[in-house]
Amino acid sequence: MKTSDGKVIEILFKDENGFCTCDDGWKRPINELTIPTRLEVNTKRKKSKKREK
Repeated sequence: MKTSDGKVIEILFKDENGFCTCDDGWKRPINELTIPTRLEVNTKRKKSKKREK
């Protein structure tokens, strides 16, 4: 998903109150998140793979 400030994040957990825990450690309301473009998702995946090596 994408935050209102443009950061692409991954949702790890959604609770029944409408909040989600994200891979960056923040807890955000689900209604603030939007769907990112394919390019943004691919860029995040490339960065994540580089960190794992």
